[in-house]
Amino acid sequence: MATTKNISQNMPKILKEVVGRAVKDCYDSELPDFTVAIPNDSRWGDYACNAALKLAPTLKQSPVEIARNLTYRLQGLSEEPFEGFKNTSIEVAENGFINFKLSRLWLQNILKDLSSVAVNYRVGDFGLNYDLLSGKKIMVEYTDPNPFKLFHIGHLVPNAVGESFARLFEYCGAEVKRASYQGDAGMHVAQSIWGMIEKFKDPKVSLEEIESLDLKERVSFLGECYALGSSGFSEDSEVEEAIKNINYLVYISAQENLEEARGWELQVDYKKYLTGSELDYEKVKKLYNLGRQWSLDYFETIYELLGTKFDYYYFESMTGEYGMKIVNEYVRQGIFSTDKGAIIFEGEKHGLHTRVFVNSQGLPTYEAKDLGLVYMKIADFDFDLSYVITAAEQESYFAVVYKALEQIDRDLAFKSIHVSNGMMTLADGKMSSRTGNIIAVDELIDQLAQAACEKMAQNISGVSEEERRPTATKIAVSALKYAILKQQLGKNIVYNKERSLQLTGNTGPYLQYTFVRIYSILEKADFTWGSFDLEDMGLSQEEELLLRKLTHFNEEVCKSTKELLPSYLCTYLYELAGLFNTLYSKVPILDTNDDNLRNFRLSLINGVGVVLKQGLYLLGIETVDRM
Repeated sequence: MATTKNISQNMPKILKEVVGRAVKDCYDSELPDFTVAIPNDSRWGDYACNAALKLAPTLKQSPVEIARNLTYRLQGLSEEPFEGFKNTSIEVAENGFINFKLSRLWLQNILKDLSSVAVNYRVGDFGLNYDLLSGKKIMVEYTDPNPFKLFHIGHLVPNAVGESFARLFEYCGAEVKRASYQGDAGMHVAQSIWGMIEKFKDPKVSLEEIESLDLKERVSFLGECYALGSSGFSEDSEVEEAIKNINYLVYISAQENLEEARGWELQVDYKKYLTGSELDYEKVKKLYNLGRQWSLDYFETIYELLGTKFDYYYFESMTGEYGMKIVNEYVRQGIFSTDKGAIIFEGEKHGLHTRVFVNSQGLPTYEAKDLGLVYMKIADFDFDLSYVITAAEQESYFAVVYKALEQIDRDLAFKSIHVSNGMMTLADGKMSSRTGNIIAVDELIDQLAQAACEKMAQNISGVSEEERRPTATKIAVSALKYAILKQQLGKNIVYNKERSLQLTGNTGPYLQYTFVRIYSILEKADFTWGSFDLEDMGLSQEEELLLRKLTHFNEEVCKSTKELLPSYLCTYLYELAGLFNTLYSKVPILDTNDDNLRNFRLSLINGVGVVLKQGLYLLGIETVDRM
């Protein structure tokens, strides 16, 4: 018989192989593409197959008649890897579907695999993974915060989605690299630096004093400077002109950094755009480099909270140079055209809209930068697929950028995929990015962690707030991430802080709490693997449903991965937790003198704990031991 791990990994694949063999034996016919899927109603079995419906038009027979013939043949298969099916229930539904209900022996072996892993295992030790993407190299770009600005809730959604994608891809066998693309040059940077210069005109405020502050206070200062520069830019033409000059100085500073770090041959002469400014270039460069580093250091503290580690960081100051070189090369080949001094891509020819890649001043736009970014990525990591996760409002923008890329390199364009996410707002108010009144992610997590701490104090005695805080922070991150990932990707999210922290209902903390309950039972029982025999055991309905649900974990992970929808995994984990909690309320897990039954029940809930922990990990969420 096939090994249990292969069974648990590839059940739909094995079932398709089994049905394909039966078709050849019965009809000597090639089988058209068909599906083996988990039915919506558990009464229909563990898996349902539509092969008979697919064969009916070719064979000119009724699906039910074909299904009955196939079922008879399936029940006679006994050689490897089919021998396990001799005890599997196979039934024909009225519509011609073939329903499979796995034998107790198969379920027992799968549960044995799960129970060979302790519930407090390290995630990397979990061996039941899928080979769906084996050998594939995938890059995922997400989060993309801009230096000189706070990390706000607008960055939280792509971070949650991107991190989950990366973990799902890894689980399914791919080599994955994580990337973040950041705007370290541009008008927002110039506005921030102008604001810094203005604030330092006050004798009570000095750079030395700001440098002595802790990182969060320095970043808060940058936020104040950006708000000051942003309002000045829109309200005063002289300030606007000064900020434009600072913008060129920022790009010049970035170019010098690029020359020193990479020996890059510069593509744009920003110095020629300066308009006789008396600004001190060395001062601008110093403030730029300081503010940029403060921001990047600050982002790392957020990534640590969220459980993200990037392999590559890309910056607009670099991609603009790369993009400029590419556009200039392909304008000569007719892919881009000139219009009133600008270089454009005529999207209308492809059913899209026209966008500017180099403006009339000869400067690269966002479009050119994103074009350059693709080439920087492929040079660093020769990927098979590259996903970029941003807000849905950028769909039409990326459609044009990738259509332009398609004219240059068709294969590279088809490897590059934009995935849209919705916007996130709080139920009690919207976010403003212009006035400085923004919702910083670290502050939001801190607020949620404080609320979680207060709830924990009601349930756990003798533990200080300092000791509760790390767990409370994990609960806060769980509340946020799960609220994002359980939604259909691309839809806007209205986040309710109070509801997301509840230990009942479809929330991250509910799943964490379920894990804590399981962990507590196993700890109390001093659980170690004990053999059991399911064949003649009388199972309650609650035990039967939970056991069969447990075996579908890998299929749900596969579905989430193929369809790029972590929400499927969220739904599965929520339903699994619900079945466990029903069992917990109705079945005395430890209160039995039957060792066979006790070993089974403990193995069952250990398996649920293992799957919950792995499933939450794939969502970017950590489990906790107490709440």
